[in-house]
Amino acid sequence: MSATKTKHNVVEEIPTTTQYGNLQLAYDYFNEQLFDGKLAVCMITLRGQNKRCMGLFHAEQWQNHEEVKCHEIALTPCNLDRPLEDVFSTLVHEMVHLWQEDHGTPSRGGYHNKEWGAKMKEVGLYPSDTGKEGGKETGQQMTHYVIPGAGFSVAFKDMPEYIKLPWIGVPLVEKEKKGKNKVKYVCACEDKVWGKPGLEIRCDTCGENFEEQG
Repeated sequence: MSATKTKHNVVEEIPTTTQYGNLQLAYDYFNEQLFDGKLAVCMITLRGQNKRCMGLFHAEQWQNHEEVKCHEIALTPCNLDRPLEDVFSTLVHEMVHLWQEDHGTPSRGGYHNKEWGAKMKEVGLYPSDTGKEGGKETGQQMTHYVIPGAGFSVAFKDMPEYIKLPWIGVPLVEKEKKGKNKVKYVCACEDKVWGKPGLEIRCDTCGENFEEQG
C-alpha cells in the first residue's frame, strides 16, 4: 500500500479502512464472546463531539436500496482518547441496547430499564448512573463500570492485539490550545485588538493599556 501525504506528515495506511475495520472486528469478537454470536450486523459509526456522551444506539437507523434496515451504534470520536478497555466497554454497552432491541423489551425514549441492566451484568458491565459502585442501576442517563474477572473483563484481556484501534480522536481541549495563538485585548474606551498572549499595548485614544481578555 502506498503512503498518503497529508499537510503535516505521511500516513502509511488508509485511516477509514483501518479504523472502521477494527471497530467491526471488535464488534464481531465481543458478539461471539459475550452474546453467543446472536447479535445482528449493524452500522458502526464515529460521530458527535459531546464529551459527556460516550456512545449511542439507534434502532433501524439505516436502510439499503432494497429497504433492508439495520441498527446503528455510534461512538464519540473525542472520547476515543480513553483507555481501550473503556472505549470497548462503551461499544459493548451499546451492543446490550442492540440485544434488547432484537431479543428483549426496551423502554421508550432510551430509558435504561431492569432488563437492560440485567443483561449488562451478564456480560460483565455493572450499570451505574455515576460510573461507580452505589450508583442507580436504571434511568435515562446511564453509564457503567467493568466488573473485575467477569465476562467483558476476561474477553478484553484475551482479545487479540490486532483488534486495537489505530486512531484516536484529538481531544477538543488540545484543539483549543493549538488554536489559541491570538487573544483579544480591550482598553478603557473599549477599542479592541488581537495579538499573541502577553503583549503590552497602549491605546493612543484613551492612553490606557489594553487588557488581555483571555
